[in-house]
Amino acid sequence: MSTTKKTPSRHAALGEMKVRLLRVIQRLEDRDTTAKAGEELRGVCESLPLTQVAGFIATLIESVEHPLKKGYARREVIRLLADSASYHAESLDTSMVTRVVAALTKACGDKDSGVREECAEAMGSLVISLPSLPSFRPFFQPLCSAMEGPSPDQQQGAALALQAVVSAPALIAAGEGGRGVESAKEKAMAIASSVEKGLVAKLLKILNQPTFVAASSLLMVFGRLAAVVPVALSPKLPTLFNALPGWLASKDHAVRRGAATTLAVIARLGEEESAVGAALTSRRKEQLLLTLEACRFDKIKAVREAVVDAIEALSAV
Repeated sequence: MSTTKKTPSRHAALGEMKVRLLRVIQRLEDRDTTAKAGEELRGVCESLPLTQVAGFIATLIESVEHPLKKGYARREVIRLLADSASYHAESLDTSMVTRVVAALTKACGDKDSGVREECAEAMGSLVISLPSLPSFRPFFQPLCSAMEGPSPDQQQGAALALQAVVSAPALIAAGEGGRGVESAKEKAMAIASSVEKGLVAKLLKILNQPTFVAASSLLMVFGRLAAVVPVALSPKLPTLFNALPGWLASKDHAVRRGAATTLAVIARLGEEESAVGAALTSRRKEQLLLTLEACRFDKIKAVREAVVDAIEALSAV
């Protein structure tokens, strides 16, 4: 009597894969098996049939949302999620991208600064890898919401992630030719659209919240925006310049340094980008230089150095 071997259903195959993955993920907690487990998961990722990609990434998302105990294990899971999403970027639909971003945004609030930095790198990697990104709303909306929340760790992590996200087009253009240049242009246009629709006003509102503790990191976002979308940002620069004296007078030396550094970055761009340079009128330059001169003798060396650099950059425009 002959027997026919039954082929597992698609649902059963996905269930078996998830069980296997979770077992391997648990091995990330043991330093003796972390590296081998990571290699095994990457091997699975690269050999997946298209029908199992969504299930694989969904399992990693669950592991990010329900974090492991050890910080190094959480960092590795986030790295694996970023690598997997990047490897299969062309097959990810909008809903899956949204889920990945939501999981990473949640992980931005981790107590471990290394995990937060890994999340930021993962966000930037995802933006770079996606073949098309007509809108940055799936990134900007959750990150801004996280920065408006009460958790200082969440605010810090989200601000770092936002830096990575807005820096992505410049990194694409610098690292690739041909298709990479076109991808960079498309993503820069999507960022410009967000700037024109009120992103800067939103970020300034967040910066002015008394409970916001990541001002130094968020200030750097403006410098990145000036580099990536100078034309779109230029109408918003006067508002930013008006707010700079307050940040330069902050009790937090990291904020004072961040304000001076951001101004230096924007001033140097003004030499190359006419849209940015036009916002730095003679009167505006004079006012900013007077403000910077008053900060030249800050008690913190790093702030003094940033202020001197800003003075030099602004004087050269």
